Amino acid sequence: MKIVPIKQSTHLESVIKYIKNPDKTEQMLYVTGYMCDTDTVESDFKVIFDKAMKKGNNFAHHLMIGFSPSDKIDQETAIQIAEEVMRRMYPNNQYVLAVHNDREHMHCHIIINAVDFKDYKKIHSNIQSLYELRKICNELCSERKLSVIEKDSVQKKKALRKAIDAAIDKSAGFDDFIDIMK
Repeated sequence: MKIVPIKQSTHLESVIKYIKNPDKTEQMLYVTGYMCDTDTVESDFKVIFDKAMKKGNNFAHHLMIGFSPSDKIDQETAIQIAEEVMRRMYPNNQYVLAVHNDREHMHCHIIINAVDFKDYKKIHSNIQSLYELRKICNELCSERKLSVIEKDSVQKKKALRKAIDAAIDKSAGFDDFIDIMK
């Protein structure tokens, strides 16, 4: 699971184009929107965004939910899980959702308006909100007997990053780096 902010007037159009790619979504069969039209996402988001009191830099957020390759999950189930995550976490935010099945693992991309359409407050994406998203996703996957994100895997990734950084600092070149990593 990952969430990335999308700044105003930068790359929202290209991200939306990417997630709606017909080759990744079975000719857009697995693309849906909530409180916005999938063909006019940017302008639909802008109507709500312009009502926010504090504008800030984040226009939207790109949320990615991946499923284990060992899970035999179909696109409909992936959409159901992603939509339920959104209902629980961001019930008053517009979004466009696309399921990609072009890789060995099924995954969802969700572009969320940074502004709530009910009270025009902005999403504050931080480590706590990521953990809350993970918790919700784990609950939904567990109910369906699918793999969940283990806390240990997050810690292992942090440890691996530290080991790589330390190896880079100690190495004189690529071959030296490889030897240190071994």
